[in-house]
Amino acid sequence: MIKHLERLVEEGKIEENDPIIDLGTGNGVMLRELQDFGFTNLTGIDYATSSIKLAAQICPNLVNHLFQADILKSDERFAGNYRIAMDKGTFDAISLTPNDKEEAIAKYSDNVAQMLRKTGDFLFITSCNWTSDELKKHFHSHFEVVQELKVPKFKFGGKEGSSTVSVLFSKL
Repeated sequence: MIKHLERLVEEGKIEENDPIIDLGTGNGVMLRELQDFGFTNLTGIDYATSSIKLAAQICPNLVNHLFQADILKSDERFAGNYRIAMDKGTFDAISLTPNDKEEAIAKYSDNVAQMLRKTGDFLFITSCNWTSDELKKHFHSHFEVVQELKVPKFKFGGKEGSSTVSVLFSKL
């Protein structure tokens, strides 16, 4: 995902100081990698307080930019603040909820769209549970596909596939 961000910088579509939010930051490794590649305006959110504490240890210089937050609830702290939203597995976890799955998926899409500043801002999502066509369907009300990102492929039983899919969306 990060190499694709670098390509967007090279193409002049984003800048290294554009605000990025890591959705479901977990231990903060994605934020650390973004820092290592020169990105400077970073925020991480996670549902679990313990994850935020761990991320603060991994990224001590971002401690004031790490927040416990539920992506399924609107939160004015994040509304309209970001150029790029990154998700590596959080949507997967949310979409596995046994109750009101479709409502949770719609709420996620609504809230991520609200976090982004304007039309043309980006959502990068990596999923191991959904195909790119399924992701397009889930996000069509707020986002359009810019590109399906290449992921490693494997062959088994004469068929080719991958264990993940990564899609770059643009806010409508």
